[in-house]
Amino acid sequence: MFASRFILPVLAFTGLTAFASPIEIERRAADVSNVLDIVSALQGSTSSILPQLNTLVSNGQANTATVTPLINQLVTSLNTASTSFNSLGPVDASTGGTQEDIATAFAPIISEITITLAAVEHAVPGLAPLLATLGIDFALDQVLLGLDIVLHGVVHLVAVLLVDVGAILHNLAFVLTVATLGL
Repeated sequence: MFASRFILPVLAFTGLTAFASPIEIERRAADVSNVLDIVSALQGSTSSILPQLNTLVSNGQANTATVTPLINQLVTSLNTASTSFNSLGPVDASTGGTQEDIATAFAPIISEITITLAAVEHAVPGLAPLLATLGIDFALDQVLLGLDIVLHGVVHLVAVLLVDVGAILHNLAFVLTVATLGL
């Protein structure tokens, strides 16, 4: 009899919780600010790698052995950004910024990568096959494709801003990147 005092409230509480509907967590749709965060993270990682490559070139210490680890880091940074774009999916372009904001933030990253790698190639003859082996063109192309998936049309805006480095991209044999940008 004493136990029934405890069992009855427990059963009543269990019954109420079984029929209670869970609260749905409203997921906020990703917007342009999320894309800007990814671009900013990419800019941060490249801004630590590219100066190291430039220093090797200016000090005359650039060779295949010294630049390969840094180029691998660059590829890893690009792959991280690509994965982030792919996990984000299409975003709401009406909030958090504009496509122009993305293009003006992203184009300088590609420009800096291109100019730095051109300087490295000048210092290390025969670098183009190494770049192909390390997959930097593929990684850069994947970032551009991911960017175009989350914000359709922004790659065209990036391409307009990169007309000046188009010839350098051609010289580096970045065929995929050039094709995606339409340069």
